[in-house]
Amino acid sequence: MGTPFLEAKKFLRDSRSRRILITFHSLGDADAVGAAFALKSVLPNSIILKQDHITREARNMIEHLGLKLDSILPAPRYDGIIVIDTASRTLLPAIGSQQISLVIDHHSKHLDAVKPKIKLIDDTASSSCEIVYELIKPVKKPEVAVCLLAGIIADSFFFRSANQRTFQAVSELLPVAEKAKLDYHGILSLIDLRPDFSQRIALLKAAQRVQFEKVGQYLIAFSSIGSNEAAAANSLVDLGADVAFVSCVGKDLRISGRMRQGMEHMLNLAEIMHQASRKFGGSGGGHPPAAGLTTNNVSKEKEALEFCVKSAMQKL
Repeated sequence: MGTPFLEAKKFLRDSRSRRILITFHSLGDADAVGAAFALKSVLPNSIILKQDHITREARNMIEHLGLKLDSILPAPRYDGIIVIDTASRTLLPAIGSQQISLVIDHHSKHLDAVKPKIKLIDDTASSSCEIVYELIKPVKKPEVAVCLLAGIIADSFFFRSANQRTFQAVSELLPVAEKAKLDYHGILSLIDLRPDFSQRIALLKAAQRVQFEKVGQYLIAFSSIGSNEAAAANSLVDLGADVAFVSCVGKDLRISGRMRQGMEHMLNLAEIMHQASRKFGGSGGGHPPAAGLTTNNVSKEKEALEFCVKSAMQKL
């Protein structure tokens, strides 16, 4: 492990008695939320702030474990701020321009990257939970093991982007989690949820509105809906697309890109989203097979979606 890892480990060790604010990106998922609670277990005076909402999977996980998040920024000052699972200022609206002590993330670079005192970014890790586990191990509390396992399983796309480190972490965490009467299948039941009614409608609308481009033997699908764009992009790949982009306009413009497994040597969706953020503003990045763009430039939905599609076509 390199210097940022050792610096992060020292910061956590020195912060055990300090008041630390732990937060993560907007619409926190199981990886972000799980990593936050794992860090809280070694920082007893810390609080966890959600930026806005968390996903159904993350909510189901913490409710099962009896854990709670703080929803507003508390008045007292803190001795440090830790940001997990993002380095993008756009995805951290609740903390504004405050100085960040430590970032822990596994995503690619962002144009609007924050400038923390310590930046631990490892895009070879399957998840932020994997990095956090390596920082705080050994883990002895069953609920912490469950949080970390849920994040690792979810963000590795159920081990499709796993590596040796991932399986090493899982093999060490599972026996601890089982003390909470949750084996691997039990943890899956917390995060592998059937879509709710509104999400099923969104997925069907995405399929109803889908368009596609053919490049040789490859199909690039694209669509637009009012919510659940990431799940919709996944569903279009499940339906047969090699690459899928789905846009969504609300308070901001979001575009999710997904790609069939095995195409990473041909196409990097994180790079496409990074380039899109250069053109349309906001924050763009992620992983080669799964990435996203978030920007306030809501009037450019059509142009941004077309940009993503054409960028993918040029690479295939």
